[in-house]
Amino acid sequence: MTDGCIAGGVAGVVVETALYPIDTIKTQLQVARGGGQIILKGLYSGLAGNLAGVLPASAIFVGVYESTKQKLLRSFPENLSAIAHFVS
Repeated sequence: MTDGCIAGGVAGVVVETALYPIDTIKTQLQVARGGGQIILKGLYSGLAGNLAGVLPASAIFVGVYESTKQKLLRSFPENLSAIAHFVS
């Protein structure tokens, strides 16, 4: 479970860091459509607050998902392992 938590946390942080500026630009474009101005500085402003939520959420999600999937794989016969992947 620890490996899944670490992997999920790292993946969540990497994805959020990569996509955060794109989301900021999208929001600026929506504001500009309403008559506001597009301001492209501060693209990473507020990222730390998002990471504070994304890191634990991603870690918990992937950690629980992986451990649940492994338990289901052990409980189903080998010829029905696709069900464990489908359920989890």
